[in-house]
Amino acid sequence: MTGDNTLENQIAKRLASLCKPSGSLGELERVAARLCEIQKSLVPVTRPRHVTIFAADHGVTCEGVTAWPSSVTGAVVNVMQRGRSASGVFASELKCSYEVVDVGLIAAIEVADSPVINAAQRRGTGNILHVRAMSDAEYEHVWSAGATRARMACEAGNVLLIGGEMGIGNTTSASCLIGLFTDCEVDTIVGCGAGIDEDALIRKRQ
Repeated sequence: MTGDNTLENQIAKRLASLCKPSGSLGELERVAARLCEIQKSLVPVTRPRHVTIFAADHGVTCEGVTAWPSSVTGAVVNVMQRGRSASGVFASELKCSYEVVDVGLIAAIEVADSPVINAAQRRGTGNILHVRAMSDAEYEHVWSAGATRARMACEAGNVLLIGGEMGIGNTTSASCLIGLFTDCEVDTIVGCGAGIDEDALIRKRQ
């Protein structure tokens, strides 16, 4: 299709025709447009929907780059498995099925009838200041675990998948990946995360 008949233009016209000022819903309108594009429909479907949280521990945490120790990851996952974390409460209120997948917690969560799924091959990643976080095979394992959970959620009939993650030290690892894939300066991509002080921020940037 070309010109005004492209799906992008049809979506824009559809949003403009709704009873609201143009662009007044901000980011929500951009999300809605993207959902229309993905589903190739002007009336996207959002139910049934499913939330998967992937949890793991980062070895670099021992370098003092976070406000809390790695043990907090497991403590939060314990709350998640009871549906009492923010993600669990939102999932319940929005009528989403919900699961937490352990892809590398330092200590496995062993609770019967828990939504926590054990898909870990190793317990915690390596300290990236000194060694690789994971081997190629370990990386492929966790990538496959994510793909498997997504496929199973789709096979269960879900049309909207929502992903999240939990792991103390996550912003340090994420910053390293952003630095690897972009030309951004360290001071631009490395921030305080969940509330470290200035000394910890200097260590984190180093």
